[in-house]
Amino acid sequence: MINAIAIAKLLLTIGPAIIKFMLELEKMFPEGGQGALKLAALRAYVEGLWGALGGALPKFEEVWPLIEKIVAFVKNTLKNGLFKKD
Repeated sequence: MINAIAIAKLLLTIGPAIIKFMLELEKMFPEGGQGALKLAALRAYVEGLWGALGGALPKFEEVWPLIEKIVAFVKNTLKNGLFKKD
């Protein structure tokens, strides 16, 4: 079983791709009320990345709750404008 440090390193590796995909989803679906659709699309994307990485990774279903929390944090941070330029 992969330890927590290895999972954290892996998430840091694919993190930029996740954030980029999130931003693209926001452009594609700017109207409100599309959160479930965006999250489903993001999950499919990340699950595809996870499968492509292969190896001795934990099951995607075991890691998705952590990824979902990270995504919520990034979404709230972006929504609150912390990454916007003045």
